[in-house]
Amino acid sequence: MEVTPKELEISFDSALNESKEEIRVLLLNSFGSILDYNEISEEC
Repeated sequence: MEVTPKELEISFDSALNESKEEIRVLLLNSFGSILDYNEISEEC
């Protein structure tokens, strides 16, 4: 299933808004290689 950049943005915003504390640092990670363009597209 391919996620569009807009769907990813909505999901990301929703997750951040659910936090009860101020988020000062955010670590983004993938399930595979961070250099694999099939994990997260450059546009996203």
